[in-house]
Amino acid sequence: MMTGDAAYIKKINRSLIVSKIIEYGMNSRADLLKITSLNKSESSFFNHLLNIHTPNDN
Repeated sequence: MMTGDAAYIKKINRSLIVSKIIEYGMNSRADLLKITSLNKSESSFFNHLLNIHTPNDN
């Protein structure tokens, strides 16, 4: 198993998330967590992506 600092791991997780979105399409946060096997604490990047792709009700 590879180890790394927090910034490196965050970068790997982001790459995984983006590649799965490309592969499977934009899904719900729950679906993406299941697809990537990440847990909620590892997936703060999901919020950023979902905010970009979710229209505001303003």
